[in-house]
Formats: sequence, C-alpha cells, structure tokens
Amino acid sequence: MESIKKAFVKIAVEASRKQNLNSIKQMKALDFRRSRAFYVLFCEQKEGTIIANDSHLRGDTMLNIYFGDMPEAVYNTSVYFNYTYEDEWLTSDFAKEVIKKIDKSNVLGPHAIESPVLGVIPPENLSGGTKTLLLMANDPEKVFNASTCGDNCAPFILKLAKKKDLTINLRHLMDFGKKKFPVDVKVLNTGDVVHNMEELMPIAFEFV
Repeated sequence: MESIKKAFVKIAVEASRKQNLNSIKQMKALDFRRSRAFYVLFCEQKEGTIIANDSHLRGDTMLNIYFGDMPEAVYNTSVYFNYTYEDEWLTSDFAKEVIKKIDKSNVLGPHAIESPVLGVIPPENLSGGTKTLLLMANDPEKVFNASTCGDNCAPFILKLAKKKDLTINLRHLMDFGKKKFPVDVKVLNTGDVVHNMEELMPIAFEFV
C-alpha cells in the first residue's frame, strides 16, 4: 500500500507541474527573488553577523506570503489533494468547520460528504478552496497555491497561521478583511511585515 501511495503522490506532483506553465527563462528570473525570500524569512544580517529572525524567537506565529509565480509551490491543489488526502483529514473539527462554511455541506464520514445540491459526494468533489485549506492544515512541509481559494477562505488561512507558521503562494490579492490581522503577515518578496490590508495592498500590487 505504501508503494502505491508513493506512486499516487508522484502522479499528483507531476500533474501539478504540467499545469504550472512557467518557462525556464521565468524560473531563472525568479531565482534571485526566491533567494531573497529565503533570506528574509529565515535570517537578517546585522553588524556582520547572521542572526535568526524567525517568529519562533518571539514565540509568535506568522503568515508568510510569496506573491507571483513560485515554481516550487503545488499549483494544482485539487489534483494533489485527490491523490494524497488521508481519511482523518476529513473528520477533524477543522475539516468539518471548513466544509460547513465553504461548501455548505456536512461530513458524514471520511468518504461521504452531504451536499445540499449534489447529495452525498466523495471528498474528491469538494471545492478547490476547501481542498487547499485541508492541504495547508495537514501537509505543512509544502507550499500551496492559495489562489485556488476564494476570499471566504481567508479567515481559515489566518486561523491556521495563528496555530503554526504558514507559508502560502498567491497569484492575486486576497482580501483578508478590514480588521487588523490576528498574526503578523510577512511578504517574502520584499521582507515587509504588514498588519492590515491597507499595508498589504501596495506591496502586493507590485507583484500581481
């Protein structure tokens, strides 16, 4: 079973890559920006010494956003979810809340979701936004394309970031609401830390 699962993951990753149509030239152009993003996220140079600047030092969590094309991010989150999700992903309290709010549906079990429109459906028929949120919650080692989510997913992204550091890729400006963000939001493209949409918008518009 483990070998079959690994094969499915490989298929999902390959399918995602095929749909991400970045050219070699674009990828090379992003090398500097990605390196800068890594530098900004993990360290800061001060008086000739590299010092850690991760939010873990403060005991806080942070939402990190990279705007624009990011080849290492999982682009087609729906396909990736279909091949990688685990049964327990669907029965957690977070999953039930997301599915109720985003898809207006109820979880009957790990393989059955009751939709008011479609009837009983499998997890593969959930919305793209719900699938992406469940991937963020359960596969933290990867960065996912959050532009598969609508603005109604934004509160759940912030909720996840309050519990643990979260890095996402956005190819558009997501509306995180009018209030002050409940966590610091770092734009990896520039290193700026913002606290509301007013601060986020002018930076985001430089890249999307």
